[in-house]
Amino acid sequence: MRQQSPDDLDAKIDNVYNENFLDQSILSPSDLTMKKGTFPLVAALVLNVAILIPVVSGLLFGVPYQTEALGPLTDGCLILTSIYASITIVSTVLVVMHIKRMAWAIPMTVALFSVQITYKLITVLLVGLDNPVVIANVFVVVVQVLALMMLWSSMGKGFLSAKM
Repeated sequence: MRQQSPDDLDAKIDNVYNENFLDQSILSPSDLTMKKGTFPLVAALVLNVAILIPVVSGLLFGVPYQTEALGPLTDGCLILTSIYASITIVSTVLVVMHIKRMAWAIPMTVALFSVQITYKLITVLLVGLDNPVVIANVFVVVVQVLALMMLWSSMGKGFLSAKM
């Protein structure tokens, strides 16, 4: 098997993003239906926003159920709140980018989900499944992994295929 040069790989990546997704990745202006590959991505982004707005609000305003789940409002809790707020803002921006058919929306969404999946799974290892936040994190991980699998599948790739 011939080794691919970086130029060959760059061309294939450009082809995937520009041809497959730029024209097919978001809301179709004619019928306002989401295309197969990115609908799950946008749905998972909307889920991020829907979950995190009340979480961030609850943390900032000291809602009792948030204090039970995450502890008192300490510097560490405020740092977590800023991370959650950042994910909320980035998720919202990415939804808009998908709607505006911006090609960078797809790789940026994949990058965000990769970070979220990683930290949420590490949280399971460190905290365990007794905490309601961790259980919610596992639910979000499942949704995001399914969205990424559906994206990969829409590109004509098998889930475990390494070919471009």
